[in-house]
Amino acid sequence: FLGSFNTYEAAVPMSRISDWRWFWNGFYTYLLLREGANREALAAKLPEFAERYLGPKMREMRMFYTFSLQPLGDIYLHSDLRYEIQATGSMDTVIIFATIGVLVLLIACINYMNLATARALRRTKEVGIKKILGATKGDLVRHFLLEAVLVAVMSLLVALLFLELARPFISELTGKPLENIFSRNSLGLLTGITLFVGLSSGLYPALFISSFKPISMVKSWRSTASGILVRKGLVILQFAVSIALLVGIGVVWNQMEYIRSKDLGFNKEELLILNQNGFSEVNEGIDPFREELLANPAISGVATSRGLIVGGLSNSHIETVDGSGKPVSTSIYQHEVGLEYLDVYQMQVLAGRSFVPTDTGSAYIVNEAAVRVLGWGSPENALGKPFGVGSRTSQVIGVVKDFHFSSLENPIEPVAVSLARPRQFSRISVRLGGAQLDETIMFLEQTWRKHFPQALLQYSFMNDRLDRQYQPQKIFGKVFLVFVMLSLVVACLGLFGLASYATEQRVKEVGIRKVLGASVPGVVMLLSADFLRLVFGAFVVGSPVAYFTMSRWLQDFAYRVEIGPGLFLLAGAFAMVIAFVTVGYHAIRSALSNPVEALRCE
Repeated sequence: FLGSFNTYEAAVPMSRISDWRWFWNGFYTYLLLREGANREALAAKLPEFAERYLGPKMREMRMFYTFSLQPLGDIYLHSDLRYEIQATGSMDTVIIFATIGVLVLLIACINYMNLATARALRRTKEVGIKKILGATKGDLVRHFLLEAVLVAVMSLLVALLFLELARPFISELTGKPLENIFSRNSLGLLTGITLFVGLSSGLYPALFISSFKPISMVKSWRSTASGILVRKGLVILQFAVSIALLVGIGVVWNQMEYIRSKDLGFNKEELLILNQNGFSEVNEGIDPFREELLANPAISGVATSRGLIVGGLSNSHIETVDGSGKPVSTSIYQHEVGLEYLDVYQMQVLAGRSFVPTDTGSAYIVNEAAVRVLGWGSPENALGKPFGVGSRTSQVIGVVKDFHFSSLENPIEPVAVSLARPRQFSRISVRLGGAQLDETIMFLEQTWRKHFPQALLQYSFMNDRLDRQYQPQKIFGKVFLVFVMLSLVVACLGLFGLASYATEQRVKEVGIRKVLGASVPGVVMLLSADFLRLVFGAFVVGSPVAYFTMSRWLQDFAYRVEIGPGLFLLAGAFAMVIAFVTVGYHAIRSALSNPVEALRCE
């Protein structure tokens, strides 16, 4: 178990913790059940367990605890609790990526079906002769299915080679090592998918080509209206998927930009966090350390706190009154800070005042969310309200603007900020200047070693801590972008092949038009128009799907961007341009060809 947490270098036993520490919840508790143990039966015993050890104290403190069991393997994808040991993933993300992977595979299958049926003209005489010589429709279907499966198998071998070569890139992209793809389970799954893809993509072309009468196939054969209609429908489907993915990556990018630029209620820039790490010499020597830091003009502020504002706040039970004077007993997040904290973090005081040295244990500053939840109406009405925490009786002396202390996936909740006792802190926050950042950090390191030679120095930037909150979303965006690029490339490859066939079928028409005076741009637009209409149809089909899918993804964020029409128009225009460039190569080549070459046989 300890081996999985490679950031830790030591473990300390907890055997000396006495009974009075039952309320200490600053750690994670893991249970190893005996083989065959009934998890539901154990969970049913937890309320009695809590009453036995916590009941009297809970009633005295008017606090409420509940216990439940959670499988360790479910935490990463299925848990959304506070104070997780690290940022968790989401099962919705897994489902989204699995769906996108299937859609990209579907696009590839559509390409095979389109090109196989479009190129059927070149094999009609072969099939007709085989039928005349006695081949049955079943024989032909099996033959073409075997071809499709062989293509899929060769594709699998190439894919495995590419996957092995891209292993470092995939690990860097996802932040996780790529599992062994040559294991029995992985190869079995890949083989099953390969066979399914080969059979499903080859079935329609096999039935299509083998269904014609031998005499007509030997003489001549042209695409039927139904065949053309099917191919057009498949083109619309694959570009609808691509456009939906384009809209999706636009939404993800906009949301990530919104997160990076949103006002958090405090200034996160150039804020350095130092860990106290339990060294008493840091607590005792904080005053001369602070004074020497502030003597450096590149450092504008130093503040202490008992926790970290990002993901490090604890809950406390409070007693107060609402706007009508009725008693209120509830829980609230609490943050204990030093005198300079609000100034260093540049939090805005909306009403009342900041802390003075005599406020320790007797005064609280709350945020706007607390004012709303407790029914005080306005920041001014909150001033002077009683605010009892545990056995202490205090009052509200100020209200600060709401600030985000968890990710934007969660709404801002009530917080009470109090003045910590002197020299009781676990974090030191240092506000740096913008110039000569490396020199300033070097000065800070030297000053730390001078004042605290025995203490471990650990520091990090607030921006980096905030970024770690959104690591799963960042990985989501990167992988999503790769899928979008793959879908576009695969869709364009299919369109490129289909355009080649279409222009080949119309080569004599183009020659006649040129003889009659048609211009090169006119011929290019003539050959491209049909495909551009299909892409427009794909835009109509894919846009609603993208809107509803990405709206659901955004529901995970309490603070999110709106999906505007501009994003859909941009995705549609981009798909149009990509399709025009793809088709344009064949259209321009056909338009520039010598009409005599096309008509000399007539």
